[in-house]
Parts: sequence; C-alpha cells; structure tokens
Amino acid sequence: MDNRIEKAIHNIFKENGYKIVMIDASGEIVARNRFDMQRVYSYKIKDDVITIKNKQGLPVYEKCISSYQEPFSFTIDK
Repeated sequence: MDNRIEKAIHNIFKENGYKIVMIDASGEIVARNRFDMQRVYSYKIKDDVITIKNKQGLPVYEKCISSYQEPFSFTIDK
C-alpha cells in the first residue's frame, strides 16, 4: 500500500477520534473508538479521493488523500 494512502487513513480517523488497528491492502480497515469498540470499514480509491464505507456498505467518509498528508492543528485567536 502507498504510504500516502496509509497516512491519509490514519489522519482521517484520528480527526474523528479513532485509532487504526489494522489496514489491509485488500481494502479493509479495522479501527477502535475511544470506548475501545472495534469497527470494520472498507475503502476504495479513485484518483485523489478515498471513499470509506461501513460494514453495511454506506459511505462514512469521502476525502481527498492529499488534504490528509500532514497532521494538522489550529488555534483560534480572539
């Protein structure tokens, strides 16, 4: 698997409070949320867009891979 894709998956799930347990090259992701509940997702890539679906096949995330290459943070000034 391409390192860019792996970074994007980790950052997409991290943004939503999940920790990746496993990423399979065949298109499967196993993630845990903050309550230690394990979830299984599948993913497909087309150009720069990754579509992540839940086990029912419904899209959960559809993001641009290039937007999720670097960890991000922000501050709000008053």
